[in-house]
Amino acid sequence: MIAALLFLVTTPQAATVTLTHPCAPSSVVLEALGRQIGETIKPTGSVLSDFFLVRFSKMPVADAKAAIAKGLNATWTESGGVLYLTRTK
Repeated sequence: MIAALLFLVTTPQAATVTLTHPCAPSSVVLEALGRQIGETIKPTGSVLSDFFLVRFSKMPVADAKAAIAKGLNATWTESGGVLYLTRTK
């Protein structure tokens, strides 16, 4: 029993994000998301001209990123500590 409780206490939980942002340019929404999750996020290419909104409530960060990428037909890439969102070809 104690081992089971210890496992629950020491098992890392997936980071979550709670963010509601009205429709705005992608750079503004992604900057707000980045502040919430502690990452630098930037749109590139044609994603720069996109406008979108988000509403996440205690959603795993990976799922939130996946939802944004899917909605914009885009992919995430990382370079030099910055996460970029680029339109999928």
